[in-house]
Amino acid sequence: MMIIRNIFQYKVKLHLMVILLLLWPFVSAMALSATDNISISTDKSFYVVGELVNIKVINELDAKLINNKRDYVYCDLISQSGDIQLSQKLMLINGVGELQMHIPKNIKSGYYIIRAYTRQMRLSPLTYAFVEVRIVNIADSEVVGAGVSQSIELKKDASVSVGEQMIFEGLSSNYKRRDKVSFNINIDTSLYRNSSISVSVVPKLSTSINELKAYQLKTLEIDSSLSFDESCGFTLSGYITQKDTNNTVTGKIIYLSVRGTKHIQTCISDSMGRFYVCMPNIYNEHSVYISTDTVDKNAEIFIDRDNDQYYNYLFKKDFRLSSDEKKLALLLSQNIAIKENFANKKPQEIESEEIISKRPFYYKADESVVIMDYVDMPTLDMYFTELPGRARLYKRKKKTKIRVLASNDVPLVMDPLIMIDYVAVNDLDEILKINPKSINRVEVVNQYYQLGDISFGGIINFISNNDDFGGFNFAKSSMVINYSFLNECATHSNIIDATIAMPDTRSTLYWNAKPSITDGDINVEFTSSDVAETYSVVVKGIKNNGDKFYFTKEFIVK
Repeated sequence: MMIIRNIFQYKVKLHLMVILLLLWPFVSAMALSATDNISISTDKSFYVVGELVNIKVINELDAKLINNKRDYVYCDLISQSGDIQLSQKLMLINGVGELQMHIPKNIKSGYYIIRAYTRQMRLSPLTYAFVEVRIVNIADSEVVGAGVSQSIELKKDASVSVGEQMIFEGLSSNYKRRDKVSFNINIDTSLYRNSSISVSVVPKLSTSINELKAYQLKTLEIDSSLSFDESCGFTLSGYITQKDTNNTVTGKIIYLSVRGTKHIQTCISDSMGRFYVCMPNIYNEHSVYISTDTVDKNAEIFIDRDNDQYYNYLFKKDFRLSSDEKKLALLLSQNIAIKENFANKKPQEIESEEIISKRPFYYKADESVVIMDYVDMPTLDMYFTELPGRARLYKRKKKTKIRVLASNDVPLVMDPLIMIDYVAVNDLDEILKINPKSINRVEVVNQYYQLGDISFGGIINFISNNDDFGGFNFAKSSMVINYSFLNECATHSNIIDATIAMPDTRSTLYWNAKPSITDGDINVEFTSSDVAETYSVVVKGIKNNGDKFYFTKEFIVK
């Protein structure tokens, strides 16, 4: 009876396996269809170097959600010749987000591509969102050329609709400089996805339909290990090997410290030597210090690039400017120069709780030994051996170790996390060589602390006087990378004080990536600038049937 039952179970399993194999193409298609669906729009399509590109990104799968879902999207600026000029990352909330790209002043004139994608979309590069922009550098007559050996061709998206019917209420045909402009745009909300709509007011010659579609030319090489659903603002993956054998290292503890944010995270390399670190939302550019739990001269750390490194697209466009476009480029460049000359202070940087943390990740130290409060001692280790405190030095295999005492004077069993200026380090002997006059204080947390995958018996943090590590020499196995974290947009100045006695050189008079729609009306208010031009009100978005639309309405500033 037992034999018959086992045979029956085997047949059931076999039948299930056959069914799964037959259904696998459909299962794969379902999984692929569940990937992100990204769209991108810009305030205009014609720029000069030094300008800001205002960008709206929408994930159509999540745009209707109201549960505060977060997506993380990468945006790259790529030249027609295949050079990645900029890479930035932004966070979408419920499928909608925006960022600003500052065009470098040293790039050549030509057509450029802005693409947007998530880590999950790396499996299917043809599904990325693309737009084209023209960038002019009047100081450099050379024009960027096209690349070679492309696998993906980009063509104009011919499906974008331009015949939309929208009613403008209160928009005049002519305005004076520094006039207060206010009007309503009436739309049929039953036809459009409201969250997809953006509105800009820009010079007429600087805007055009710039959406692109991707077409495969050759077989694409895709690394599936780099594609996953990102759940936090900063993810870093890589692997660790031994230099002499190139064998991967399993079970190695990795420390990751983000300079200037006081954020630290740990992880352990897996059976393939790979590691994965996830950290909360961090903004702007910071140095990231990566090290192992032991000073291993034979260890070598490799980091995966999180943005897609494929960049060589076939994009057949000859860069030519009409006489009017040349005049516009000169005007925009002059306006940037005027703005820079009159600016008497740098643009205010955005600060948020995630950008500059006033407190370390451990919140508050249980003990702080301020070096200046005591008599000068020749070496740093004497401040542990000669003074009472919660940290004790001892020797293990000829190396100096430190043990933290809990509040009840019982030693914590595990080794503590050792840091200098909020960066995790592992060579205590090297730290103790630092001149005590370079150290401001030593902070001690005297309780067990869980950080990522690792538990620590307290925390010891050496704080230098000048935030310069006190001259500490990092191990050769550690590495430092400059990383651009999340981009956070400054609020676009749509309304200015018309009485200010300095030139108003704005060419983008209005930009709103998330306009409020009340009873089908979008209220638009801005101040016209000192730039006399014919302007276009540009409304972009996506219809309920999935098609994109583009609508413009002109007026003149004299």
